[in-house]
Parts: sequence; C-alpha cells; structure tokens
Amino acid sequence: MLPVIWAWQAGVDASKGSNFQNNYINVGGEKVYPQEVEDAILSFDNVADVIVHAERNLITGNIVCAKVRLKHPEDAKAFSTRLKTFLRPRLRPYQMPIKIHVGDSIALSDRFKKMRANEETPGA
Repeated sequence: MLPVIWAWQAGVDASKGSNFQNNYINVGGEKVYPQEVEDAILSFDNVADVIVHAERNLITGNIVCAKVRLKHPEDAKAFSTRLKTFLRPRLRPYQMPIKIHVGDSIALSDRFKKMRANEETPGA
C-alpha cells in the first residue's frame, strides 16, 4: 500500500521558485510575520495604515521596518518613541520594528494590495 501524500507535502516550496513569495521575515533565524506586526501597529492610535517589510542587515540577516501613514500630523520622532513603547509588551524583541518611517502614502499594487517587496526606508 502506498503512503498518502498530502498536497502541502507535495507542493512546491516557496523558496525554490514557485509563484508564491515568502510571507515572513527571517530575523536571526526567527520568523516574523508582517501581518502580525501590522495588526499590532494598526491598533495604536493615530495610525491610518502601515506596511511592514524587511531590510537587509549584516548581523541578523534582516531587520523589521515599518512605513506608517498617520491620521493626523504628528512629530515623527515623538510618534516613533510612543509607538515603540506601545509595542514593547505586545511583540517579542525580534518582531519590533527597528526603523519606523512616517510617510504620506503606502505603496499599493494595481489590485490595491500592499507592496512589501518594493518598500525601502528613505535614508537607509
């Protein structure tokens, strides 16, 4: 009798060239799911929208970065400090965004999906 092979076992691995992108950020061997970090940031006051993406780092491989669009204008440095204080008890240390960029818009595809792959923090 042949063993049953489930579809997820027989499927193509995302890292080996399928049409699917990895949906996590590898930070020092730990998996960080951008959606989890985005959900935590969206629960903070004055956040209209956010996109979380990876940025290369020589020590950990990647770091977590966030681009935030605010509901109301606020000093970027003060906002970043308040946001990090808010996130500290909600996220693990490797999930914390290292760079937070406050911007006016979030990049969307023609189908209105967030474009994480092309995001880069200015001045990085």
